[in-house]
Amino acid sequence: MNCANELLTLALKLPPNERAYLAQQILLTLEPEQECSIEEHEAAWNAELQARMQQVDDGTIALSDWREAIERIRQAIARGPAA
Repeated sequence: MNCANELLTLALKLPPNERAYLAQQILLTLEPEQECSIEEHEAAWNAELQARMQQVDDGTIALSDWREAIERIRQAIARGPAA
C-alpha cells in the first residue's frame, strides 16, 4: 500500500468534522498562489452558490439526480486523469 492510500485509510476513520477540516487544509495547498483566508474562501463559495442558484431559478442550467452525478464522477475517476 502506498503512502497516500495509508493516509486515506487513516483519514476515513476520523469523525466527519475532522475529515472536512483535513480535506479543506489539503485543498488549500493546491492553490498556494492564492493566499486567501478561510473567510475569503467561504465568501467565494457563497458567491458561487448564489450564482448557481440563480442559474437554477433562471432555468439556464441542466440539473441531474445526485445519484447520476455520483456515478459520472466515479466513472471519471476510474478512467483516470485527463490527458
